[in-house]
Amino acid sequence: MAYFRGVADRSALPVVLYSSASDEGFVLPAEVVMELAGHPKVLGMADGSGDRARMQAIMTGTASYKRDVTVTAVFAAVTGRMQSRIEGAEAKDLILATALTDGGAAVATSSKTIAKTRTKNVRFQVLSGRSDWMLEGLRSGAVGAMPAFAAAAPQACYEVLAAWKDGDEGLAEEKQIRLQDVAVRIERQMGVAGIKFGCDLNGYFGGRPRLPLLPLTGEERTEIEALMQGMRN
Repeated sequence: MAYFRGVADRSALPVVLYSSASDEGFVLPAEVVMELAGHPKVLGMADGSGDRARMQAIMTGTASYKRDVTVTAVFAAVTGRMQSRIEGAEAKDLILATALTDGGAAVATSSKTIAKTRTKNVRFQVLSGRSDWMLEGLRSGAVGAMPAFAAAAPQACYEVLAAWKDGDEGLAEEKQIRLQDVAVRIERQMGVAGIKFGCDLNGYFGGRPRLPLLPLTGEERTEIEALMQGMRN
């Protein structure tokens, strides 16, 4: 508790807690999460435990913690960078045409647009933190997901969330089943090395894992290529 509070007290940015998969032994106790949720800088948690009862208990135990946040007209989050652009989007940001063209003819316009914002009262935010448990986490009340496998196959992971948000639970389940075995094998069994190779395979940069983790064997690389055959970008 002292450690997490110390980090939150000194952080310039809001803090999101992370609790890893239960079989890795890094689960934050629910009671600790509930108490930390009262800290003004602790806004939410990504939970990878895969425990529905635990997630629901956390959501119930943190229901009284609410804060006002700035959102766009369609209730999307507004970042600090967006706010600085909104506040600074005035005529003083215009560049004189003469300064750009040594006195020649030109038209100067501002690239900044003023977005309409509003205030929304939100509770402690919980994200589903496991690729093979995304849909179950959303069913348990998670507001979104932070799946590690999305680094290698973002579209395949996003399709689960998109179908859920559209109210098509059947399609969301179909997309989750498609991910299930692949995510378990690559994300949870092969770990960082597997995800990094998946990134390379899909045109992103993964590279080699840092020691003491070792790169995949040739057989493992071939296995990932086969597993991700239908998830290529």
